[in-house]
Amino acid sequence: MPERFEIVSQSIAELSAWPGAEQALEAFVSKARARGDTVLDIAPHRYWLINGQAPVNGEFAITDLSHGHQCLRLAGDDRFDVLAGGLPIDIDPANFPVGSVATSVIETTTVTVHNCDDAFDIYCRRSYADSLAEWIKSALLQH
Repeated sequence: MPERFEIVSQSIAELSAWPGAEQALEAFVSKARARGDTVLDIAPHRYWLINGQAPVNGEFAITDLSHGHQCLRLAGDDRFDVLAGGLPIDIDPANFPVGSVATSVIETTTVTVHNCDDAFDIYCRRSYADSLAEWIKSALLQH
């Protein structure tokens, strides 16, 4: 079990298909998932590969987002309640099961939320990470 709240260093590569390369991208994503890599569905034919090895063959576009984004991890039995206090989407486990990904906002910060097995990984622009961390810490104190 991770700490209740922590800032986690993650490598994030955004993968997106060039026109006509959708099948190559989908094949790579399938293989990455079969290896156990974390791949987040961000949009049609657009994925984030977390801490994985992106290919170098140029079949599709690869953008390193690691330096511009930060991952904040929220764990604990009440993590759904804590996050629901600021996230305007339904994250009830019945509607947002393990593996789910959604992009939304907390306060005025755009976030991408991934429901991991025992925690939420919350990705935001690095410049907003400190204020989002303060919001999470404050929300934790209320629970």
